[in-house]
Amino acid sequence: MKQFLRKVINQKTTFHPIIMTVFCVFLSLCRIIFTARLMYAFLLWNLFLAIVPWFTAKVIFDNKFGKKTETALMLLWLVFFPNAPYLLTDLIHLGKQPFAPRWFDLTLLLTYGFTGLFYGFESLKLIEEKIRGRFPKISPHILITVILYTASFGVYIGRFLRWNSWDILSNFIPLIKDVLFIISHPVQNAAAWGFTFLFGTLLNLMYMIEKKKFLP
Repeated sequence: MKQFLRKVINQKTTFHPIIMTVFCVFLSLCRIIFTARLMYAFLLWNLFLAIVPWFTAKVIFDNKFGKKTETALMLLWLVFFPNAPYLLTDLIHLGKQPFAPRWFDLTLLLTYGFTGLFYGFESLKLIEEKIRGRFPKISPHILITVILYTASFGVYIGRFLRWNSWDILSNFIPLIKDVLFIISHPVQNAAAWGFTFLFGTLLNLMYMIEKKKFLP
């Protein structure tokens, strides 16, 4: 584990997320110090959850595992992946937490949102490369598109139904019931499908632009 952590820290691709993370923590500390309140402190936890899929993807990409172990790690990555773009939806809290200028809170929320998205896309790139290497004859583009729409659905049930990634283990039956209800009653859950489609499309477009897939 020490060798792996040293390897991750020494990689150039790790520098940018570390800088963004430090800036997030700096903004949170500034707000806590100057307002003497812990409002928005939950962003630190949300950011930690966004780092989990990135770290998991690094473990998968930088090490060789058996097929069963690698599949299990990829499933773990998929479960936690929605936590990365989820940070974008924390913008919904803007204006609900007083005692600080709104411009500061806007910067704070945007910084966390962009950092979460950065971690998510970086982890997705690693998983895409892993898929490409493992299945060279299969284009991963369709799978990546499905993953981003699935993640958007996960963001919805996390933001609006208040389910968490670990509920898959601790509250599996109630969680599955809610998911099946949304799937089996699409008209009654138009908001869920509308959010999934729009947010998923946004993520797909941003990922394609980030990967420069629109360029010839």
